[in-house]
This record gives sequence, C-alpha cells and structure tokens, in this order.
Amino acid sequence: MTAKKEKRRAEQSLELLLRHVEAQGFTGYDPMDALNSPHIGGLKAKWPRLAATLFFRYSPLDLRKAFGVEKEPNPKAMGIFLSSYSRLHRAGYTGQDTMKKLYRWLLEHRSQGYDSSCWGYNYPWQDRNRLLPAWTPNIVVTAYVGQGLLDYYEMTKKKEALEVARSACDFILEALPRTEKRYGVCFSYTPVERDMVLNANVLGSSLLARVYSHTGEEKLLEMATRSMDFTMHHQRSSGRWDYSLDPVTGRARAQTDWHQGFILDSLMWYVEAVKPEDKKYSRAIRRGGEFYKRQFTPDGRAYMRHPQLWPVDLHNQAQGITTFSRLGDRVEGSGEYADRILGWTLNNLLAPRGYFYYQKHKWFMNRLPYIRWQAWMLYALSWYLCEGEDFS
Repeated sequence: MTAKKEKRRAEQSLELLLRHVEAQGFTGYDPMDALNSPHIGGLKAKWPRLAATLFFRYSPLDLRKAFGVEKEPNPKAMGIFLSSYSRLHRAGYTGQDTMKKLYRWLLEHRSQGYDSSCWGYNYPWQDRNRLLPAWTPNIVVTAYVGQGLLDYYEMTKKKEALEVARSACDFILEALPRTEKRYGVCFSYTPVERDMVLNANVLGSSLLARVYSHTGEEKLLEMATRSMDFTMHHQRSSGRWDYSLDPVTGRARAQTDWHQGFILDSLMWYVEAVKPEDKKYSRAIRRGGEFYKRQFTPDGRAYMRHPQLWPVDLHNQAQGITTFSRLGDRVEGSGEYADRILGWTLNNLLAPRGYFYYQKHKWFMNRLPYIRWQAWMLYALSWYLCEGEDFS
C-alpha cells in the first residue's frame, strides 16, 4: 500500500478515534487501576494487592464495574492528549475548545504537597517492591504533561503554559533523588526512592532541554546534557538500551520494548532544542534507530519484549509509528517502517467503533479500550500525519 493511501486511512482512523475519546469525556479504565476498587484497594497484604493488579492488567474480561472501579481521566493520558490536540490543531485537524479544556484539567489536577508542578497516576500502584499512593508524582508522567504544555505554548504563546512547564523542571531538579557519576546524572523515577531507569531519566532531560530552548537558562541546559549523557553512556554496541540499573550493584535489567522508542524520542527532543555541535547524539540516534527496527517483524508487528512476539501490544505499535515518523532521514527507511507498522495496526487492532484494542494474543484478542492506550494511538497518528508539516 502506498504512503498516500496509508495517510488517507490514518485520517479516517483519526476522525473515528477523536469521536470516541471525546464521547468518553477522555475518561476510561487503565491496565493498572485495580486498586481504585473499594473492595481491593483496602487489602492490607501486598501479595493479594499485587495479584489483583496483575489479574486486572492481563485479563481480557473486564470486571472493573463489578468491583466498583470508576472510569476516570488519567493524567499521563491527558498530557498526551494535549500534545496530540495541539499538533493536530496546528495542522487543521481539530479546533481549540477541546484543547483548552485539556489544558485547564491538567492545571487543576497537579499532585498536591509539592512546591513545583508535577503529576502522577490516578490510582495506587502496587508492584513487587512497593506501593505508591494515587497521585504520587513521577518523572515520566510529569515529563509527558510538560511536553504537552510546551506543545500548547508553542501554538498559543500562552505564557502560563510555559511557566507551568518550567515549574515541572523544578520538580525534576529539586524533588527527585539523583545518582551522580563522572559521565552524567540519573534522575530517579519518583521522589520516594533512588533508582536508575534509563528511559525515564532522558524523558526528564528532554523536558529540561525544551524549556531551556525557550528560557535560555544555562542550569537547565547543563542538567539536561548531564542527564542525557548518563543514558547515552549506557547504550550497548548493538544500539540497544537496558531498562534500568540496580542502584546498589549496577546490574542491568534488560527489557526491550517501547521504552527504546522513549529514549530515541527524548534524544530527538534534546537535539532539536539544544542543537549540540557534538555528533555523538546523532550517532546514538542512528544506532538506536537501526536497533529499534529489529523490534518489528517485516509485516509491522512489534515484539512484546524482544524476542517474545506475543502478545502484540497497542502501546508498542503506537510507539513504533511515533518514533519512525519522527526519525525521518536520521535513519534510512524510517518512513517505510512507520507506514508498515501503521498498516498492521489498522488492520488488526482497530475496532469497528473507532477505538483500538489493547492486545492481540496468539489465540485471542484482548479488546479492552484502555484510555491511556487510546491516547498513545492518537499521539502516534498526530506524529504520523503532522511530522514534517510546515506550520510557520
């Protein structure tokens, strides 16, 4: 299928998806929201909470309504929606009213108890190591909201949006523990513990860099560069990045999925904002992009976590469309990869009602329309349709 036909299909899908998320009022369920249930969230023991979280995350049966989980806006999704609507509005696909509502919601739903602007998930988060209360801010949600605010600012020139994004930089610089090495700095994921998550670190870097491009503050440039260099230092010779490093032993945790795309996107934001003379960043993007190609089959399916193919996850698909749309001439063949991944996604994960399914397994489909995953797909379509457009 030609790129022209794929663009037409993307525009048709965009119209349906916009209609769906707006009809839902940008609310929905999340794979990780089990502890929003009044019947589950009050459990005292860790393992029952974790078991319930994993069951809700992976089950194709949606029992949330029966357990009292309400559909809600998700702060990360709302930041991604704001970024998408800002980009789509500049290209003439959407109006201003919805975008303004998204912007106001984000300003009204910052995490409380912090001196600077920050955001977290709208549900308690239980994993093997800890329980984080709802709205505990983290660097990833704050970075994506900050990027949305900057996209909104660059389109509207509303100074308040830049000021709030600048405040989010203070959260990264002042509230998060960080690891200092001779080759760079790694910001922690949350304020409550010290860790080293390589993709989260550079998502923070990218926000600092983009705000620097508007304010000219050398402190932001310095910390953005040191943080970016930390993750750059840990790029493998294959072009791959590990997911995280143990803060005590330094042992790497390998996890090859959409987080590779996060790092590539962050590097591109940094290069576009800072325009560094050192070519090491463009070389890292090229090597990382070539490795990222190997996370997709020739027909456009993403491996779940390479080399594990199943299930095919919408987030992986959306990230591939986003990153290869952005890579352009930086990595040979990126446009063809974006077309191919989009085509597979539209053929296999698009529901007749316009939303996208969560995951395709080998023998069945998980058809749940999680709101954060719809946001990722809208984000992907906005990059696919608008990257390279002249908005001057």
